[in-house]
Amino acid sequence: MTLYSNIQPDVAEKANRHRVTVEVLSSTPLDLKKMQVKVLDDLKRMDIFCKNVNVLYQDAQTIPQGFPVLSHEFVATGKYQYELAKKSFKNVSLHGKNNTRDWFMKEVFKSVHDDFG
Repeated sequence: MTLYSNIQPDVAEKANRHRVTVEVLSSTPLDLKKMQVKVLDDLKRMDIFCKNVNVLYQDAQTIPQGFPVLSHEFVATGKYQYELAKKSFKNVSLHGKNNTRDWFMKEVFKSVHDDFG
């Protein structure tokens, strides 16, 4: 889940609108309409949204190979960006899919531990 109001609070405040994206992972095909209802209900139950939230727009899409799509171009771009960041800044540490080493959370946690532990 990404709560854009946390990233861009000034934009949310000016527009009085709060954007959120939610990624749902499933090993079986989903009924997108039912899934949207379920996700909205979950967001309300978690107090991310108030019970009487006014949803202005919602959409759902299926990305069969997952997100991000791991094309050769995506991996090469990620590696380039990682190397550029490491070369450009001495005080940056990248963990997760953007470092081109770690993919699963177990690997990310180990990488963070090894760098900072």
